[in-house]
Amino acid sequence: KIFNANDNNPNIESCKDLKDRFGSFDLSMMNYNAAGPYPSCFNNLNDEEKILEHNTNLQRNVDYLYENLKPLNSKYFLPFAGAYVLGGRLSYKNAYLGTMTWDKCIEMLNKKNVINGTEYIALNEGTKFDLSTGKPDHEYQPIDESEVENYINSNLSQMKYPYELDDMPDQKKLINDIGVSVQAMSQRLEKIKLIPDMNVFIQIFDNEIPIIEVPKEQSNGILKCSMDPRLLRRILDRSSHWNNSEIGCHIEFNRTPNYYSPDMHTALQFFHL
Repeated sequence: KIFNANDNNPNIESCKDLKDRFGSFDLSMMNYNAAGPYPSCFNNLNDEEKILEHNTNLQRNVDYLYENLKPLNSKYFLPFAGAYVLGGRLSYKNAYLGTMTWDKCIEMLNKKNVINGTEYIALNEGTKFDLSTGKPDHEYQPIDESEVENYINSNLSQMKYPYELDDMPDQKKLINDIGVSVQAMSQRLEKIKLIPDMNVFIQIFDNEIPIIEVPKEQSNGILKCSMDPRLLRRILDRSSHWNNSEIGCHIEFNRTPNYYSPDMHTALQFFHL
């Protein structure tokens, strides 16, 4: 019996329910990373603060994972749905991503109290693992992080993203379409009953355009967003999507104070024509 949570992080209660419902799992696979723009894209943080938040994120994710592994108590646990790197002009952000290798995940788990009956395993791509013997068909080779970094610097950093090959959009039309998209977003948010709690601005072509405005007494701060105008053109035209662009670290943010509002990042997914 195998439990694969993929990107759907369970909580302690659901892990207990799964154990009660299905009994002991031979193998569980759960996410151990947080894909997203924080802290790499948040320019209200300096480099030292980004590194601190990066490490805090990693520890938080492992702590949360560990608390779920205890009630699940599967025979084996495989870190799953986790690591990625950025290329092109974004490759410098890899130092701040809220992600780590599965080797690092297991290393951090091993620093905690042992969960009796659960063994942490890592597998290379293409490897088979025999649940009856507890053995892989090939000896595991740990990830060489220096090799990965060299590959990023020598290869991936040279790539271009599709929107970087586009022509620059017409400035007047882009700004006009931002206004149209603001009205459309407002109607969509009203329909789903999402009430904004921050003031949001788009910084584009040396302009700072308000796209979400809330009364001062209802506001938890200011969120400023900026990106390549060619990407914004694609987002407004719905050939690219805000959420994909955000997770892929293509959008820069600056927030005052450093307050996280999940609803605002949801709201911005409705910003398009």
